[in-house]
Amino acid sequence: LVNRWIEEYKRANLQAGIDFVTEHSAGEADLTLIAHPFSPENGAKREDIIYTGRYALLPVTHKENPLLSEVGKKGLSKKEFRKIFFIEDMLEESESKEKYDVTVYTRNNRAGTTIILAHYFGLQPANLKGKKIAGDDIFLLSAIRKDTKGVTFNSLNYLFDVESRTLNPEIALLPLAVKSQHKEVLNAENMDQVIELLETTTLDVIPVEHFGFVLSDLQKLDKEVLDFVKWVVEEGQQYNHQAGFLSLENRLVAEQLRRLSERSFVVMK
Repeated sequence: LVNRWIEEYKRANLQAGIDFVTEHSAGEADLTLIAHPFSPENGAKREDIIYTGRYALLPVTHKENPLLSEVGKKGLSKKEFRKIFFIEDMLEESESKEKYDVTVYTRNNRAGTTIILAHYFGLQPANLKGKKIAGDDIFLLSAIRKDTKGVTFNSLNYLFDVESRTLNPEIALLPLAVKSQHKEVLNAENMDQVIELLETTTLDVIPVEHFGFVLSDLQKLDKEVLDFVKWVVEEGQQYNHQAGFLSLENRLVAEQLRRLSERSFVVMK
């Protein structure tokens, strides 16, 4: 998505000197994207963030997992979801008390998706169960493809094929306890329908989080940086859906533009 923003911005601004780098690339980044803004570990409280989109985390499993029929049409409630993925009492012997026979796969406790999921359910990353998978979030899907009892969670851009807009092979969304009309949308396994649902409806079993750029005091004075970030907020939203992300709420678009124009940055809590 960031690459797409840069490409489109360069088309509209031919003199722009913006390039995308990763932590493995040479050079130091002038602008950083942050995906879990409320975590004290990433310094969000000391930095200012301009939000540029949202992402959602959905629970998934192997399409042959018996859990799918066990859960059935009723779907998992928020309480059941929490019980599957978390140990609420770190001293309890949870393995012998599981309602469902599943293997949970998760990232390490410092991964953005782990932090978001844990905080959403009112817990800490250390409470998350499961086998820890190293590397990118996409490797969680590789794990459940090899384990018919595996369950995990992931963002829409990995769960769905961004070209066909359909759910990727060998995986299935875990049924959730939501209203019947919302179940119909999720059961259709179409990314655009899911995005539309999550942009207009809050479902208590699906975490939705904001992401955006961190701007230092020095960057707030850099016109080139500010022009690019403003363009992303104002024009770049149209590319979010194609990449599997949600757009900002209208009120937040207006708020980000106001903050950019005033250079008055306050971290959302």
